[in-house]
Amino acid sequence: MHTQTLQVTLRCLLQGLEEMGRRGGGQGDWGQLRKLGPQWAPVLDGLQEPLPQNRVTDLAHLARRLSTAGHETEGAGGTVDPLTPLATVFTHMGGEHSGYLRPRRGAENQIPQLESKRITLQPKDYQCAWEGLQMSLAELQPEESSVIPALLTALERWTSDFPDEVRAGAETDLSLYDRRRTAAAFGSCLSEYLLDREDSTFQEAALRKEKTFLLYTAGFSGIQKFIYTVSTDGALKSLRSRSFFLELLMEHYVDELLAACQLSRVNLLFHGGGQCHLLLPKTEAVEEALAVWNRKFNNWLIQEFGISLYMDHGWVACSGNDPLMRRSFAT
Repeated sequence: MHTQTLQVTLRCLLQGLEEMGRRGGGQGDWGQLRKLGPQWAPVLDGLQEPLPQNRVTDLAHLARRLSTAGHETEGAGGTVDPLTPLATVFTHMGGEHSGYLRPRRGAENQIPQLESKRITLQPKDYQCAWEGLQMSLAELQPEESSVIPALLTALERWTSDFPDEVRAGAETDLSLYDRRRTAAAFGSCLSEYLLDREDSTFQEAALRKEKTFLLYTAGFSGIQKFIYTVSTDGALKSLRSRSFFLELLMEHYVDELLAACQLSRVNLLFHGGGQCHLLLPKTEAVEEALAVWNRKFNNWLIQEFGISLYMDHGWVACSGNDPLMRRSFAT
């Protein structure tokens, strides 16, 4: 991964998280992390205010704006209620409200509790998460290539139970974690696109209109026949093993695809059920990598399973202002 893309991705993932400290009644700054050494300075500088003539911070802030998909963000209107709970993603499905999440407080392997009635978070919830997040980050080295997977794990652990927006009376089902991961996907694509063009300028209005992104999807064809064509004893065990095999194979497919594109798992939007969806930069190198990897992968499938299993794939180019993008990332 290019150094600029790594820095943009890290900025997008950490941008605005100091608000957790303020919601918990503290200062909400990165002072503790800055004390760990100068290695964090390039990442932390400009998180709150863009630095003049700094492409990394400009791209990170543009990515954040794109990830809102035209929706209001915190402070954009209405009364701020920092103790607003996070609603589940199944809010109002089937005409019923599925409940609110009560955050975890540090215990390992603990899962958030689901409350049927609206709750009010406590400042202690944010304090615990903010302290835990900074302790987790203290163990990371931001210049190492393995930092993004480790950072995603830490962010999912400490920020996925809290809402991104905290306007009074709002029903928010998008977490701090999901918003920042989406912004990081946008940011990494923007960085790779500009690096590919060798363009040193930054014009947000023009960049929003250019087709800088690829919405990519892939999925196995022939899953039903592959899994259920079993005629031996122990059929149930065979069904489970084949299903598990396809799940692992999809993980491998995604990892190799991202490696070929020199990207990270922030660009993976969804995978499951034999399908995956990714946000990628629109560059010749990426399109070539997609063609080469899919040809290699499908040749292996044909060699091992004949024509019974195949990986279908395709993509569409989009701009930041494209209605398709706004619908895809609307909350």
